[in-house]
Formats: sequence, structure tokens, C-alpha cells
Amino acid sequence: MRADLLRRTVWHPLTEEMLRPLAPETVVVQVDGTLTGPEFARLNELLRGYPTVSLRVFVFSGQSGPSDLDFLEHMPGLRALEAGWPDIRDFQGLAAVADSLVSLSLGSTRRKTSLEPLRRLTSLVDLSWGGSCADLAAIAALPSLRELSLTAVPLTEVLGGPFSGSLEALTLHSAVRQARLELPESLNGLRFLQVERDTKVADIDAVGELRHLEFLSLDHLPALTRLPAFSGLPRLERLELFGLKRLADLSAVKAAPALREIVLSQLPLKAPAVVEALAGLPLRKATLGLDSRKEEQAAMEQMLLPSASRSSPWSIPWIRRPIDR
Repeated sequence: MRADLLRRTVWHPLTEEMLRPLAPETVVVQVDGTLTGPEFARLNELLRGYPTVSLRVFVFSGQSGPSDLDFLEHMPGLRALEAGWPDIRDFQGLAAVADSLVSLSLGSTRRKTSLEPLRRLTSLVDLSWGGSCADLAAIAALPSLRELSLTAVPLTEVLGGPFSGSLEALTLHSAVRQARLELPESLNGLRFLQVERDTKVADIDAVGELRHLEFLSLDHLPALTRLPAFSGLPRLERLELFGLKRLADLSAVKAAPALREIVLSQLPLKAPAVVEALAGLPLRKATLGLDSRKEEQAAMEQMLLPSASRSSPWSIPWIRRPIDR
């Protein structure tokens, strides 16, 4: 799909052409740099007609942009915000959209910025951020939080105490930082789990106790040598394994009672071992990234399965999030 259909980019001075109706495929409107207050207000009028489209404020290196989030006072009712530039001073401006904001993505900042203003976001369902921040306890206080993505933020610092929300989706990008993955009881309801780019984690046995888990992705975990027990995951339907260089045995997958889709890539396993491990599973789709295209084709023909998409990982759909009209 063309990028200009998925993303609309606007800048100062804002023109009528930039404010034309969005294509049905559009998922984000991106502000390059910053706008004036009246321009943000006009852009907000456009976004009101598209409640599932995110606003992204993006500042390139060396480019001037807003120093805080105060521009949100011109955007009442905003539902989704992606704010990523290093010179932001604070997040106090979030108060202007505290009752409406459902999804928030925060990029890393140069200074250690307090997350305390996030406590006001009573409707927030989806949060992602990375980098150095203070007052991490504010995250555990969010009552509506269902989806959390952490990049280079230790999981234990965020979920080490009581948690008010009920997480269903968790992405950990370089966020374990210890040999053993420890998951608090507040994560027992997880449906979606992605663990990515972590050089230390070698033990993920805790995953085997997530009885509500539907989707699991393990991506480039060089210390991982074995998979968790899948027998305790009665709802697991999709499994993605990428770049697990030391994983020598795939037989644990045989115990996954409901597995329907599997995607494998860059594993140190030969085709016969993969086919044997997957034999008997109720698979409907599979993608096997093996050492050679010939091996991949032979294995797929042997299993008689169509390919599973690599580009569409499962996620909690926007349609599940209530829209006030």
C-alpha cells in the first residue's frame, strides 16, 4: 500500500490541500516540525472526523519544534498521539486531552522527564515509550491501561508493585535486562506478548503460565536456548520465532494445543527437524525461514500449508476501543 495513503504529512504554513479529507487507509497524520495554535485547531477539526487516526508530531534532528505539549490545548477530544522529539521539557500539556486520549506513544528525550502527568489520563488504553523517565509509578496507576510497549525501560521498574490496569498486550524491546523473565501476577491476563532484542534473557519459563495468551513473538534473543512449556497455553494460536541463534530444539511446540499459525526465521534448525516438530499440530498457516529456499519449499510442500503473513502481527484492534461521538 502506498505510504501517502497510510500517512498524511502536514507542516507550516498549513494549506487547504493538507486539510482535504483523509483516505480510508490513513492511520496517521504527521506534523513535520510544528504549527501555530490556530493551525493545530484546524487540524483537530479534520481529525474529529477520523477517530481511529493518530496525530504524530515529529521533529528531525536540527529542526525546530515545540518544546512541550502545550499545543494540545488546541486539540480537545484528541484520541491518539505520537510525540517524538528529544528536546521536549515536560508532559504537562497532556492535561488538555486527559479525558479523551486513548493511545499515547512517547519517544526518548534528552533530559529525564517525569511521567507524573500521565496519571490524569483516565481513558488511556495503549501506552508506549522508551528512554529515561522519572516517576515510573504513574504507569501502574493507570486504571484503563490494556496495552504497554517498553523500549530500553526495565520491566521490573514499571511493574514491580501494585498495578491498577489489566494488561492484555505487552511488548518488551530490550526491557528484560536480566537472565530470567519474571512476570508479576498483574500480567496473568496477557493475550499478546512480544519479547525483542534482549541480550541477557535466557529463561522465559514464566510465559508457560500465561493461560490467556493468544500470540507470542520472540525476536533476536541470543541467550535463549529453550522454549517455555506450551502445554499450559490453551489459547495460543500464533507463534513467531526470529533470530534465536542458540535454539537447538523446537519439540516444545508440539504441546501447543491450539496453535494455528507459526512463523520461523533465522533459527539454527534443519528442515527435517522443523517438519518433525510441527507434525500433528492443528496448523492452518506457516512460514519457514530456513537455510535455503529449496529447503523451505520442500518443507512447506510436505506440510501442505499456505504461508502465514510476516507483516501483520496480531494486535488488539481499535474497534474494541469505545468511540464517543
